[in-house]
Amino acid sequence: MKKSYTSFIYRSITLLIGLILLWSLIAWLLKLPSFILPTPTEVFHSLWLNKALIWQNFLPTLFETLLGLALGTLFGISIALLMMGLKLAEFWLRPILLISQALPTFAIAPLFVIWFGYGEASKVATAVLMIFSPLLLTFLMV
Repeated sequence: MKKSYTSFIYRSITLLIGLILLWSLIAWLLKLPSFILPTPTEVFHSLWLNKALIWQNFLPTLFETLLGLALGTLFGISIALLMMGLKLAEFWLRPILLISQALPTFAIAPLFVIWFGYGEASKVATAVLMIFSPLLLTFLMV
């Protein structure tokens, strides 16, 4: 078992290095401007130069993501249990769930910004939306 784990690590590192080399090669061959396709070194350099700004925004983003995950999980599991327990709830909620799956998240996210503003609430609502339906459907299939 230990050998397969180390083999997995080596393959992962090799794949990562290969993808970075491929990225560098494509950027070099196509000679596109940096704002279209920056090289990996330009990206890493920019990350290093902006590390303070990135760290400053890391914790709020982490909080919004974890809150969205928690709420999406709570709502998804709760509605799934409701639908499994009450056939009437499933009868009325399943069509809404199926229709909601047809709408892409990036089409609904601007509405969240209009409804909830540019702050934390619209980001959390988007995360909840992304987590809710797949989790609910997974629980219903079990």
